[in-house]
Amino acid sequence: MSILELSECEVGKLITHATIMGKLIPETSEDYMKLVRLAWGFRRVVNLMVREVVNGTLMKDATKKLHHILPNYIYLESAYKHAKLIADGCKFNKGSPKHVHVKKLFIISRDNKWERGNRKIKLIPREEYFEVLVKYPWDSSWIKAEALFGRKYIPMLKELIELCERREEGYCARITFKTKD
Repeated sequence: MSILELSECEVGKLITHATIMGKLIPETSEDYMKLVRLAWGFRRVVNLMVREVVNGTLMKDATKKLHHILPNYIYLESAYKHAKLIADGCKFNKGSPKHVHVKKLFIISRDNKWERGNRKIKLIPREEYFEVLVKYPWDSSWIKAEALFGRKYIPMLKELIELCERREEGYCARITFKTKD
């Protein structure tokens, strides 16, 4: 099972961020396998990006260096920013970022209000659910999935989509995989 998390940035004056979690159900088993492959590639890039951040490599140079693993600049940029957060957290806690190894599978795509919310993970409202499209970088296709959210979050999500359509807001999206322990 995979989980979709959306973070809305700068929603208003009282609420600056909100995280909404929902269940993501890929349309086909092939879509699920593509999603897993993307998550494996993203995790690998994040682990390598942590080393690049520690070595002081600029984002532009690090993304060029790792483009052969994950051929998409937006995913690479998101991975670099996440790796920087990991490295900064390690330093703050007096740990060594060189010993970090991310184990969980995940995908992150940053917000972009000019691309109607997010460039690589699109949220499309339907009557009973939300459709999610995830850009698959190896063949430029879209992975299709259904996202199920709690009823109390539906009005907030619809408002977010309206703001995105007017290019007033964007949303960060993270897909994680829940494993049975």
